[in-house]
Amino acid sequence: MAIEIKLYDTIGGWGITALALAEQIPSDAQAVTVRINSPGGDVADGLAMYHYLKDHPARITTVVDGYAASAASVVMLAGDEVRVHRSSIVMLHNPWTVAVGNADELRHTADVLDVHGKALLDIYKAKTGMDEADIADLMDGETWMRGEAAVEYGLADSLIEDEQEPQERAAAHVAFAAMIENIKEGNELMSRQYTRKEIEAERDGLKAEVGTLTARVTELETASVAELATVQESLATAQADLTARDETITGLTDQVATLQAGTEGLTQQVEDLTGKLASETERAEAAVTALARNPATADAVMTSSASAQKVTVDAEADAAEQAAAEADVVEDRDLWEEYFALKDPKARSRFWDANADAMQTAQKDIGSDEG
Repeated sequence: MAIEIKLYDTIGGWGITALALAEQIPSDAQAVTVRINSPGGDVADGLAMYHYLKDHPARITTVVDGYAASAASVVMLAGDEVRVHRSSIVMLHNPWTVAVGNADELRHTADVLDVHGKALLDIYKAKTGMDEADIADLMDGETWMRGEAAVEYGLADSLIEDEQEPQERAAAHVAFAAMIENIKEGNELMSRQYTRKEIEAERDGLKAEVGTLTARVTELETASVAELATVQESLATAQADLTARDETITGLTDQVATLQAGTEGLTQQVEDLTGKLASETERAEAAVTALARNPATADAVMTSSASAQKVTVDAEADAAEQAAAEADVVEDRDLWEEYFALKDPKARSRFWDANADAMQTAQKDIGSDEG
């Protein structure tokens, strides 16, 4: 709820009291504009108006439509935003009073005025950030100023421009006011005494910032959890792949072991066959030796060996038979050489059967020659 009230009178019992002003502002008001045209008045009511407006939770805007002099200049400073027209008049001075009595009573009155003056000076300093000595000079000289000067001193925040004023001058004044505002804000950081309402506003701002940061932390935590889940899933997949590869390697290792065992078996078979081959070779050599001495015995040995081996007759047997058939034709044939050229025992046996007489005759001849 936004409301507007007018302080268009003197301040105090013969004009508008602090109570009368407060009664015009509901406690649940959200925005209040106080329009001022006052020559001032009672310091006590002026201070009460100032503090009431400062402590109210609503956003307060004060606008100087005419005068904001003496105590009214203090009420003006209660606004969260203070606005003045170019032709507005603001006046600062030391408080004064009418007194009667003896010297002691008058000295006491002067001390009391100093206390009032110091209270007003603190309010001016809190708003402008100026040095106390400079403010005291303004108050001692009863300084009257137009709206633009009020902005320059930091007593007002912004200047309400007339519609007829050229736009470029308006822009220049706004820039100047912004500069003054920046200076004032810098000074306030060092010297201003904050009101309860300002502290609460700052607290609310910090709460909002904390809320934003908390939401961001939650967002990051959520993202981190999701990322962790993804990493864990990837790790599980990698572990499964590793397990599968281990099983594959184990299977290959078993196959290698089986192949090695099979190789060892084959090696043993080869060794056995090699032994048998050597044995058969010895038997064949023994048969040849026996044949040279006694063909009949050699034939029996070879026949027995052929029967034991049961080897299928191959092309060499056919060649031996053919050679036997051609024995009568080729008279100078070396039968014994062909006989020993045959590797298969059965082939030799058949060759012997076909050529035994001739071979025995040749053997006898050999024996006669040798004898």
